[in-house]
Amino acid sequence: MEFIRSLESTLLRLRQRLKVQVLFVDNGSTDSSHTLLLSQSRDLLDFGVLVLTRNFGYETALIAGLSHANGDLFALCDSDGEDPVGFLISFLDAIEEGFEIAIGIRRKRHEPRRIQWLRNAGYVILSKMSD
Repeated sequence: MEFIRSLESTLLRLRQRLKVQVLFVDNGSTDSSHTLLLSQSRDLLDFGVLVLTRNFGYETALIAGLSHANGDLFALCDSDGEDPVGFLISFLDAIEEGFEIAIGIRRKRHEPRRIQWLRNAGYVILSKMSD
């Protein structure tokens, strides 16, 4: 699994600076995702897999993951490979510089214009809220 290999190298760098827990959330997948995650991730330190009984939706899966996570600092990322996990290093840099929140915005994405507009509107709202 490419995502796990990418995550491992990022975790090595992050763990030099802080304690890291990895929690995968399986949002009711009908394949063997959770079994694959367990087998592929067994070498990762301090990791877990939260298996939801059905697909409750993206946001609910994020909330479930956050409610089961332990720690003072949290990062959310998808394992679909669209966004590289290496960005977590830059986010930690920003937090250590004194920022309370670090948010990544991908400028180029191949999706319908309607979705792009909604996503951009969300970024504007987040930006206004964080000022």
